[in-house]
Amino acid sequence: MENTIKSTDCFYAEKNKYELIKAVNKSVLPRFTRWKDSVNGLGMSVHGVYATKITLKSLEVEKGHYKAILHYKAQDHFGLDDHDIRDPRFRYLNIFRIWFVLQRWEKYAFKPFLTNMEATITLTGSKR
Repeated sequence: MENTIKSTDCFYAEKNKYELIKAVNKSVLPRFTRWKDSVNGLGMSVHGVYATKITLKSLEVEKGHYKAILHYKAQDHFGLDDHDIRDPRFRYLNIFRIWFVLQRWEKYAFKPFLTNMEATITLTGSKR
């Protein structure tokens, strides 16, 4: 990946776009499973990100320095799946069992609501 950005060319070559795609595909979606997330609400409200779309808005490369503007669009569902209800931390708590039944039983079938998150960030640095 490092060899695909040439400071002298001041652009990212179209022929190298698959190298960038491969690098992004190796990334892992964020999980909010730290102790701190249990207290600050992220563990319950988001826990993990279900889907993420990352858009490279711009990339400037000049004299060994780069500036990239990225737009993140992420989505999570506020619901329980089989993995959640099998987790020993949740399976014995009545509220989670009730929640699971309300969401899954065909007579109720309450659908989980979605959490949509977006952010645009700027990354800067230099090629070493």
